[in-house]
Amino acid sequence: MTVEDSDKKSDGTPTILTYQLPKNPCVFSGDEKQDASRRQAERLLQTRAQLPGESSESYIQDVLSLCKRVNQSMPENEKIAHLMKGINEELYQILLVQDYSTTKDLVERCRQIENLRRRRITKEKFQRLPNISAASSGLEEDDLKSLVRTLVREEIQRFLPKVQDLQYGLESTADVASIVRDEVMQALSPLSTLLYQLQWRRATRFQPLQVSQNTSKNS
Repeated sequence: MTVEDSDKKSDGTPTILTYQLPKNPCVFSGDEKQDASRRQAERLLQTRAQLPGESSESYIQDVLSLCKRVNQSMPENEKIAHLMKGINEELYQILLVQDYSTTKDLVERCRQIENLRRRRITKEKFQRLPNISAASSGLEEDDLKSLVRTLVREEIQRFLPKVQDLQYGLESTADVASIVRDEVMQALSPLSTLLYQLQWRRATRFQPLQVSQNTSKNS
């Protein structure tokens, strides 16, 4: 049996080989698009930090999602490093004292801290900044009063010499002002005397005329 015989149909006509293109042609997506997405995720991961008012759970989910986009097989220690890098200061100080081998343990610990924080009754007089720990802003009222007294006392002691110098300067300024006032009065006294003399001369100049008119009427 020859090749020609194998290419013939049962009725003896030759078989024509054809190639049909697929209806939906394949789009060859290379690694360039995936690399661009990975580079963008790397940039976001380097600068991702927990925002003010953002819960730790939301922050952790976002960071883990970025870690997956960067490397689906990223080790647990790298994920934990990225989480610790941008978490808020209060949680960072609490989590720093213990080592975590998996992100699951870290997430569970953060949830415990969040639950304890919600149950706690606070008496804060002002809203704490996101990067300020509770130890620096959770002072009692008596501690705040003593701290204010100490600061005021130190400021008064530091400012007291300046007040004394200022008081001496005011006294000397008053003395100088009185001296200047006396000098001005002495300088103006001849002028006031001259004005008085001019007024007297003007008044006496017309006085004889009035006397002569009276004498003429009497005559």
